Amino acid sequence: MKGRDIRKMPWPARIRYLWDYYKVPIFTAAILLYILFYILWRFATRQDQVLFAAAVNAPISQETLDLMEAFPASSYGPGEGKDRPGVIDYTGNLVLLENPSADDHAYVYASRMKILASIEAEKLDLVIGDQRAMESFAEQGFLLPLTDIFGSDPRIGARLTEETVIIEDNHIEALLDDDVAYHASTRTEVCAIDLAGLPLLDSPGGPDLYLGIISNSPRQETAVSFVRYLFSLYPSE
Repeated sequence: MKGRDIRKMPWPARIRYLWDYYKVPIFTAAILLYILFYILWRFATRQDQVLFAAAVNAPISQETLDLMEAFPASSYGPGEGKDRPGVIDYTGNLVLLENPSADDHAYVYASRMKILASIEAEKLDLVIGDQRAMESFAEQGFLLPLTDIFGSDPRIGARLTEETVIIEDNHIEALLDDDVAYHASTRTEVCAIDLAGLPLLDSPGGPDLYLGIISNSPRQETAVSFVRYLFSLYPSE
């Protein structure tokens, strides 16, 4: 059908004609436009994950999560500055127990696998947990030594605590053979911060909480800035 004949058609007939003969390219163009606008929308509303945090054996209040979300852009590490508050990727309800019951064993195992996978993927920067959680992280060398970073800070230095780090042990041999006694070579390192008494960061009626920075975090400078930001909210501490 010639072009001049199309122009003589009434509009409903024109639309039917175009749809019958050009629906595939129209449909393809619509998909491409959708993808384009979706990419532009995601770029315009993108929120970068600035830090990854986890709570282990620790109840975290909504107020504490709000503090995390209010982390100011001026505190980001080099190359991370944005014109909006940072996004803290938070994982809660993780459980580490020394001797879990049969009912808790699967949940503790899943938590341990989640933690190990996050650390291996460098997707964990901060951990808040009770004494047992800090011991478990420190024993495996997961926590960054903090003396040189916060030792001279009057608000934080007095709250630094020592944890035991296992340098070498025979865990596998003892696990495989009941006749082999477990032994380990250890050292102590200052790698946790006591949060007791800090409003919104404490857990009234719950366990004492501590904070640590993961040693292999590629965002250590931002993690340190985040800790200073938290304590800047309590200048008397």
